[in-house]
Formats: sequence, C-alpha cells, structure tokens
Amino acid sequence: MKKVTFLLISVSLLISANLLADEPNVIMQRESGGELTLAIGLATAGNIQVDWGDGVLVSGAAGTTNATANITGTVTGTNTIKLYGAITTLQVTNSSSTTLITSVDVSNAPALVKFIFPRNKLTAVDLSHNPLVRTISIYNNLLDACAMDAFFNSLQTITNAGSITMYNNPCGITSTISIATSKGWTITSGTSGNGTGCVAAINRVKENQGINVGYSDHNLLITSTNISGEFELYLMTLNGLKIAQKTIEVNSDGKNAVQLGNLSAGMYFVNLKAKNKNLVSKFIVQ
Repeated sequence: MKKVTFLLISVSLLISANLLADEPNVIMQRESGGELTLAIGLATAGNIQVDWGDGVLVSGAAGTTNATANITGTVTGTNTIKLYGAITTLQVTNSSSTTLITSVDVSNAPALVKFIFPRNKLTAVDLSHNPLVRTISIYNNLLDACAMDAFFNSLQTITNAGSITMYNNPCGITSTISIATSKGWTITSGTSGNGTGCVAAINRVKENQGINVGYSDHNLLITSTNISGEFELYLMTLNGLKIAQKTIEVNSDGKNAVQLGNLSAGMYFVNLKAKNKNLVSKFIVQ
C-alpha cells in the first residue's frame, strides 16, 4: 500500500509540474489577426515558445535584455498571443493602427525588466508581480485617470532608477503622478498629474479633507474647517482641462469667495495645493 501511495503522489507531482510548465509567461490580446513583430529579450539570448493564437507552439530566437531580437508571426484563431520563457524585455514593435494590442497579462513574468507597449489600446496595466521592472513605456494608449492610478499603485517601491513614459493617454494631466514618484519612479517627457481625474478617488479623499466647494454668482465658494493659508488653486473640467489657476488665501473661519466668471453647466474639480497639502474637491454647475 505504501508503494502504491508513493507512486500516486509521484504521478500527481509530475502532472502538476507539467501543468505549471505549460502556463504562459505572457498573454496578449490583439484586436484582429495578421502579422505581428515582437522584440524579445532574455537574460541570456536563447529561444522562447510562441502560440500565435492557434494553439500551436513555435520556437523563436530572442535576444538579450538590452539587445532584443525580433520575432515575427501571424496572429490567428483567438488573436491571443502566448509567450513561454523567462522574458526580461517585452516590446511590441509594429502593431499597426488597425490591429492594436488591447490587453497584456505579465503576472507570470517575474523576470521582466522592460515593458514597452507604446501606441496600442491598453486600458489597464498591472505590474504588481514584476519586481524587476525598471523601464515602462505606455504612451499613446487608452488609460484613463483611474486606470493610470491603479497602474501606479501596482508598481514596486524602488531605490534605483526607474522610468515611465506615459504621455497621450486619456488621463491627461489628471492622474496622481505622486503615487509613482513617491515610490522612486521618474515620469519622463515632462508629464505632470494633479490627481483630479479619478472620480472614485476624489470621492474617497473628499470626506476627510475639510473643504467643500460650491459655485454661485460667478464665484467659487470654498468652505474650510481645518485648513488655512496660501494655496494655489486649479480649476479643472471633468476631462482634465485646466480652465483657471489662481493664488488664493484660505481662511478656516468661513466661506472663501474666489471670482471666476461664468461657468457652463457641468461637473468641475478644484485642486488646492500648498507645500505640504494637496486637496481635491468637486462641484456641479446646474
């Protein structure tokens, strides 16, 4: 009986190991089929396995982290590309404007160092399982402010150089860049973010900030309960367009009126910034 039990356990472990080995390290979804070139790097140049969407694995020669090699194939079937290998650099090099990558799952790619997906249609990026990533390029995608904030939150805190290129996403300048910079990351290309874009985040923050904002007779009315001093005021539309910026003095003993002129009906965000404070609230003009 002991021999039979040992044999069953051994077979079970072998099956589990084979199933684990069959899990792709990267999964990408493309809008439609057609030729696609990936630039792939490994710690040491070698081969990876690629499933271009038809369930058939083919070998491709990958380069190194800093000297990638192109692997080209024809996306077909489910249009889901699966990569097998300890990939350190992952880059889409010729995803055409009509057949873009819409999602990428790298949760099983712990060796990843460079994540380069510009000019695609990504709406979310999660790098919480990639502690070695230091180069990220996601400009010209479809990440709104909440998606960008979620991406920033997924990043590891680092002590050595890490860069993010993220311009030309719907988040504009309204994502919370400070989430990333506080973790040691550098945002390239001069992109800035004031944290006003994610409505869900604003709703969470507003409850404890001690400010309420209203609008009446062309004046912005700021009621403060526990803040005072000089602040820089930014008035933003729902889409992140800055329409006013003023230096104001906030008093904690009542309403502070700021003349703005006529505002069209809609929702607006107010961002008050001082040296050690960054406060956000919202109001609606009927």
